[in-house]
Amino acid sequence: MKKMSFIGTGVMGGAIAEAACKGNDPKDIVVTDYDKEKAKLFSQKTGACFAESNADAVRESKYILIGVKPQVGQSVLSEIGPVIKECIEKGEEKILVSIMVSVSIETIKEWLGVDVDVPIIRTLPNVAASVGKCITICTLSDLVTDEIFEEYKEILKETGTFEVLPEKKMYAGSVITGCGPAFVCMFIEALADGGVMTGLTRQQAQKFAIDTIIGAATLVEESGKHPGKLKDEVCSPGGSTIAGVVSLEKNGFRNATVQCVLDTFKRVLDMGGISEKDVI
Repeated sequence: MKKMSFIGTGVMGGAIAEAACKGNDPKDIVVTDYDKEKAKLFSQKTGACFAESNADAVRESKYILIGVKPQVGQSVLSEIGPVIKECIEKGEEKILVSIMVSVSIETIKEWLGVDVDVPIIRTLPNVAASVGKCITICTLSDLVTDEIFEEYKEILKETGTFEVLPEKKMYAGSVITGCGPAFVCMFIEALADGGVMTGLTRQQAQKFAIDTIIGAATLVEESGKHPGKLKDEVCSPGGSTIAGVVSLEKNGFRNATVQCVLDTFKRVLDMGGISEKDVI
């Protein structure tokens, strides 16, 4: 039996599947997609096996990752539910992995539409999985043992790191880990725009912005110091850095960032029909 099947090879599912092919024999990875040509091209590029249907993908692997949008999640799960039940009743082990935002473990069970005990790992990765720098937050159903979770992490070790959260905290976590890369990319672009305004080439400005952000983030992580303290250490009295910090504050940088997180969090809850009082 193969290690993991991917139902959906879009931006996120494809990034994780590609990382899985890097960390395992690609022949142990199976891909399928409603757009069969896309999945076939992925298979040719990576060496992964192509499955003609979702049902075939389920039958071929122990782990089945659902990499589709929540809007079509119910139809996919109701299709494969009976196949999963059939396999389990034959004595085969199946573990379901979901990357669908705002779709709870309980909802996944309902959408399967069958009375079957299947371990479910609900995960929220981000696009940095494609370069091995993703932090994937996870919540686990009661049937997920330590052995299952360790095996899952081993299969996807090339995506990055993993953090387990209670399910009600997944919504808040996803705002930072899942949506955060877009916000950081906007900051990189804005820094580079400023650099171009001051006479740097676009290529120079973007490289300087990227390297500076990587360096600053590494410093915060490895020094153990509060970000505010590190900021203060860079700000000399009457210097250029404090002038820039004051400009950011004057223009609402900190408040805009906090409000961005809150607005995104609200949207995540709205998408899942979740009440804020149930998750805070």
